[in-house]
Amino acid sequence: MLKKNKENNSLDITAIILTYNEEKHIKRCILSIKKFTKKIIIIDSFSSDKTLEIAKKFKVKIYKHRFVNQAKQINWALRKIKFQTSWILRIDADEYLTNELKKEVKTHINTLNSNYDGISFNRVIKFLNKEIHYGGTSPHKTLRIWKIKKVDVRMFGWMSKLLLRVKYFI
Repeated sequence: MLKKNKENNSLDITAIILTYNEEKHIKRCILSIKKFTKKIIIIDSFSSDKTLEIAKKFKVKIYKHRFVNQAKQINWALRKIKFQTSWILRIDADEYLTNELKKEVKTHINTLNSNYDGISFNRVIKFLNKEIHYGGTSPHKTLRIWKIKKVDVRMFGWMSKLLLRVKYFI
């Protein structure tokens, strides 16, 4: 069962955000998850803009690690960081969670039985504030919340995939 943090009604989730020169996006991303998650961690690839200056205003934990690909960044974080929450949320700096999605996760996450180890989102891609519904890019399901130690990130060509070590997810 996923516990709520009584201090701010957040869920027992640590968010991992990968960044590199994301000063245009990082504030929106953090604001969309700061009350939803217990902790926010940034893995930065040595940004040269104001990304980290902006992020520090939100009291997030920042690590720096040389970027090779997304899978290696996430796996580095999973190996090196001692997580104290039950779940991980993986989000890109140019992404944000809608209020509707957060409400849906909060409503259903505590009703999941022990067979479920992850939650997939129906991800929507927007360009110039319009949803893209062609080219096979949007909408599509993508695993974004998973239980600690239940996932391995692998590279397939240039794309990273989150693979649960068990087969159940919603």
